[in-house]
Amino acid sequence: FNVVAIFTTRGFAAGIHEARVALEGCLAALEREANLDRARTILGGFSQGAMLSVELALASVERPFAGLAVL
Repeated sequence: FNVVAIFTTRGFAAGIHEARVALEGCLAALEREANLDRARTILGGFSQGAMLSVELALASVERPFAGLAVL
């Protein structure tokens, strides 16, 4: 089965898109203001934070993160 399709086409959880947009905004600000390098950044999360981290990682194929650690 296609994990990416599950997360991007089924609306996996209510509010996940809005949360991802907010997190992307925070990360974009860190990239601009603190020279955050996505290629050296590991996303992490627990429970709903893990779900959000996975959602963001799967949506970031053009500019991937260094890794993903979730529980």
